[in-house]
Parts: sequence; C-alpha cells; structure tokens
Amino acid sequence: MMLTDIGGYIATSMSLTAGNGLFLNWQPETPDQIVVLTDYLHDMPDITMRGTSPLSEHPRLQLLVRDLPMEVVQCESRCRTAYGYICAIQDMSLGSKRYTAIPMQTPTMVGRDEQQRVLYVCNFQVTQA
Repeated sequence: MMLTDIGGYIATSMSLTAGNGLFLNWQPETPDQIVVLTDYLHDMPDITMRGTSPLSEHPRLQLLVRDLPMEVVQCESRCRTAYGYICAIQDMSLGSKRYTAIPMQTPTMVGRDEQQRVLYVCNFQVTQA
C-alpha cells in the first residue's frame, strides 16, 4: 500500500507513469532511465495498549534513479527532484493513510550497473498511520 500511495504521488509530481519510468519493487533492464521505489526492513510498529492492531507502522523506502552512462548530472538532478518530493511528505494523506517520510541520507551515487548506467540512491524512514 505504501509503495502504491507514494508511487502515485511521485508519478504525478514528476510526470511519470507506472511501468514507464516508475517501477515499484522492480528494476527492469529497460528502459535506461528509471525511478524505482522499494520498501524494505520495517521497524517495529506502534501498537495499542490491547495489542490488537498497530496504530502506526514504520517501513523504510529506497529511492533509486538510473540513467544513461554519460548522464551523471541528469541522474543526480532527477534523484534530487524525487528526494525533494518525498521529503515534502510530512503528515500527508495519500490513499487511505497518513505518511511522514524522514530522509536517512541525501542522494548518493552508488556506482554503475553492468551496462555502466549511473545509479543514485537515497533511503527514508516512513511512518504510516
């Protein structure tokens, strides 16, 4: 749900479409220029005193941006743009939940893939309630 909600927000904000520039939990070989959102390593949820259902959950979100081998500046720029949109998620309603995204670091080049395409990544701690 978090990926769909935040993915829809990023797709609208950056004029991307799911499966054509924006991918959720999947990094396909083509196209070369992509934005990928992946959820991972959830922290322990906050539970009610009765322990029945979580009040809020704390998933982590990774943003990965990939671009052509010679497009280092463009790749960083696209990653920073998406980073800014995700940082703006502060007690924001998306879908049926409220989200707050806290950056764990700024966009960083993590290297290149097998085709020498540039990879930039940043991670977020998200609270959803």
